[in-house]
Amino acid sequence: GVQYAGAGYESNSIRLMATTIHLSPPLLSAVDQRARDLRVSRNRYISDALRRRIGDETAWSPDLVEELRAAGRDPEEQRILTEMLVAIRANRRSKGPPSIG
Repeated sequence: GVQYAGAGYESNSIRLMATTIHLSPPLLSAVDQRARDLRVSRNRYISDALRRRIGDETAWSPDLVEELRAAGRDPEEQRILTEMLVAIRANRRSKGPPSIG
């Protein structure tokens, strides 16, 4: 069942939070059409799409992480990585850098 609790609500023991997003009319139409085609709600379709996107963006291969760690131990490569990090941070718009553990 669904229980409302403040600004969020709980569904099957998972706390859900309501939010608002702004979509262009053509994008919203495309989302609605695709959700209908798949016979899911707009909310379910958008939530699933966001979960997939977040998984794609944050799934760093263990080999890449190890190479970055190894590079951090070499002074010259550490200098190059620092320059790259400064450039990446300067060009980010709204989110912080991902953690590489």
